[in-house]
Parts: sequence; C-alpha cells; structure tokens
Amino acid sequence: MTLLDIIDRVRSSEKTLTLFNLPPASSLDTELASFFEDMNVRVDVDETVAEAPTFATLTDSDEFYTAVDGAELRALLEGPTPGPDGLGIDDTDHAGLLSPLKETTFTSYDSGRMMAVTREIEDRAFRHAAGELHVGFQELSRFADQTDVYRRLATTDLEIHIYGAPDVTVDVDGLQVHANDDEELRRTWFVAFDGGDTPAEKCALLAREGEVEGFYGCWTYDPDIVERVVEYLSGRYDRVAP
Repeated sequence: MTLLDIIDRVRSSEKTLTLFNLPPASSLDTELASFFEDMNVRVDVDETVAEAPTFATLTDSDEFYTAVDGAELRALLEGPTPGPDGLGIDDTDHAGLLSPLKETTFTSYDSGRMMAVTREIEDRAFRHAAGELHVGFQELSRFADQTDVYRRLATTDLEIHIYGAPDVTVDVDGLQVHANDDEELRRTWFVAFDGGDTPAEKCALLAREGEVEGFYGCWTYDPDIVERVVEYLSGRYDRVAP
C-alpha cells in the first residue's frame, strides 16, 4: 500500500451528516461544517416533506449510524458539557452522533492547519529526541526554508530522513537524504514520527496535491497507520545522495 493509497483509504471512509428540512436562511449547515471540519465528515442538505421538522442522519457508504433532531444539533453547537467534577467533557447526551466520529485520524483541505500539525509532529519528535522522523518535501529545494529547524532536530538522537526530487543538493549533518524523482514523492507532503520506544508518541501527516483542489491531507495518531507509513518509506526509498 503506497502513500497515495493510504490517503485515498482515509478519504473513502468519509462520513456524511445529511440535514433535512432546514428553515429558510438557516446557518445550521455551515455551523456544523465548521464544527466537524477536521473529522472526515461532509455536511449535506436535503428535504423530506413540506413543514417537516429539522433532523439529520449520520451515514457512510456502508452504514447508517444515527438520526438526531434539530434541537440536539443546536445543543451540540452551544458547547460541550463539563464532565464529572468539572473535568474533561461529558458528551453523553450526544453519544449517538459523536461516538462514530471518535477516531485517531483527522482530515483537512487547509494547508495552514496541516502546517501547524507538521510543526506539532516535529516538536513531538524533538522532545522525545529518539526514534525515526521521515519528512517529504516534494522537491528538495523546498527544504531550504526549514534548514534551521532540521539542524536543531539533528542535535538529538533522532534518525532523520528527508525525501524529495533532486532539484538541489542538501548537505546537512545528521540527515539521511533520499533524493528521488518518483512521482509519488512529487505529489505528497508527509511527516511521520515512529515514536521511538513509545508507541503512544507515534504520529504522521500525509497530504496529496491535486490538480484543482490544492492539498488534501490527513493526520493520524493511530500506531498501525504510522507503522505502515514508516515501513513503506523505509522499504521503498533507498538513501541516494543528491
């Protein structure tokens, strides 16, 4: 399974929240789209019969999860209820809707959001200071703006691998450079940290560049997916000097 296959599999698991019978000029659909922005949920609008109440269904291509009324959707948007003793969040009232969405993988079309996730993964790797960090830059020339960041990362015991088409030479101590003109590397942006000896630290971001829509990406804290990414990169791309 390639990097593109992994991204496509996440995308194909998208769920759909369909809102029925919205009142005229209602903003409920846009508010819910914002609420579920990173949760691999598409919000659609449809109608049943005239003057029927507002409700929604949560489905995917294979399964019907739940139906909720408009009042519950509004309550969800008004904010989470504190958990017992004021700690955490009590989502019991919305369990039917939120439980199917409690995953460790998230999605976005927002490049700024994905860059923030990239920085978080790099910071996690730096703080752990051990293990493997694999980073794809599409073209190695894009590494130039990140040189200081990666020199700092290289002061740790991390094993750092960078990937990209060989349009320039990269020579930074402590980095293993995989200069390869493979089409997959040109189309993907990725950052994967294997967690070192701590599985709970595993994390990765994968994004593909489309011809029209810009980047579509996912990030995950699922150890199995992260291991799959790291194993694929380690087996697919030998170290080649640019």
